[in-house]
Amino acid sequence: MINRRAIDSYAIFWLLGIAFLWWPFLLVVSLSDRRPATRRPLALLITTACLAVSLLLAGVNASPSRLVGAFINLTVWIILCRCLSREANRVEGEGVVRGLLDLALFQGVLVVGARVVYPSLSGDTLPLARLLPSSLAGDANVAAFSTVRLAIPDYYDGVVIRTAGIFANPTWAGAFAAVGILILLFAPGSLSPSLRRPTVRAALVVLLGITLYYSYARIDVLGLLVASVAVVAVKARRIIHPSLWMASAFTTAGALVAVLPLLPFSSWLADLNSHREGSLVARVDIYGPTLRGVSLAATPLLGAGTKDRVEGLVASLGTHSTYLGLAYRGGVLAAVAFVVLLVALGARSFKRNASLAFGFVCFLALFSITDDIDAGHLLPLLLIVIHGSTTPEPPVVEELLGGA
Repeated sequence: MINRRAIDSYAIFWLLGIAFLWWPFLLVVSLSDRRPATRRPLALLITTACLAVSLLLAGVNASPSRLVGAFINLTVWIILCRCLSREANRVEGEGVVRGLLDLALFQGVLVVGARVVYPSLSGDTLPLARLLPSSLAGDANVAAFSTVRLAIPDYYDGVVIRTAGIFANPTWAGAFAAVGILILLFAPGSLSPSLRRPTVRAALVVLLGITLYYSYARIDVLGLLVASVAVVAVKARRIIHPSLWMASAFTTAGALVAVLPLLPFSSWLADLNSHREGSLVARVDIYGPTLRGVSLAATPLLGAGTKDRVEGLVASLGTHSTYLGLAYRGGVLAAVAFVVLLVALGARSFKRNASLAFGFVCFLALFSITDDIDAGHLLPLLLIVIHGSTTPEPPVVEELLGGA
């Protein structure tokens, strides 16, 4: 069973410098759940199976470090399959929600502290990471979690101090802060009594907002706005007459269709991107070869298994997009199944008026366009929260969130 304590343990793994081992640890924890499977999350099983088969076939030629990274990534999907195949219970739902918020606040405090004392601590190696073999410690994926990157210099229309938080990557740090803000704003029932007061919640939103700001991650800010609108829309559906709600929804959609083509999106995008042109350029450089790799695969049902490194690119192929990454590593079927999963969870959340769950689906769907949902962060656990709030018997997280 995945509970609050298991999720909070990530903080200990990070402080020791071995956060890259947290997902395998969570897999062991999940294996202790002896409850029988009551459902078959077919779409998720297909994605996981495609990744597993592709990884197995790639094992002959892939480097050991790539295989280890791909295996750790696979544990994420195995854990999700186990959790979503069982009925959610109140303890598990409460543990996931509160654990996510715990880590978001823990990260927020560390980021503020690191920003105040910068450049002290920045780049320091965490304790147990100093004991790692040089071959392993030098791996970029390991180094991202074994060194302090709470405040790091970067270029954003000039030199700025960004944060990678406790999740190795600024975009992931900002995304997790955004998730914490959503919980604080729309899930007061998940908080302890001392945190439910409006002034306390407002202060905590500001704390997490600092992390979000210093991540300089535009997709996270956009995701927070879209998810907030989605939550409010579903909440409004509960109190507004269905015909009036539908009329409002169609009117809004019609207005957007009429107005959006008239807006100068190209110039806005150019102005927004001018502050950090390398971000978009780097993604486009990765997307092109990734798409070619998918189209040239021996069979579209099987992928490369691992994320191949190409000289000249800032990251491996199959990165910076969950949809493209799944298609590249696991095959087209893996990506399509994941999309089906998100659509199904979104439809169930909307039907059951689980507003926060629907907001989380929107956040994940948008975030997945430009970034990865993998072992680098804890966003996959949102799928467990969504599952819990849309399970017919009992509606665990929906009760937990006070009718959110």
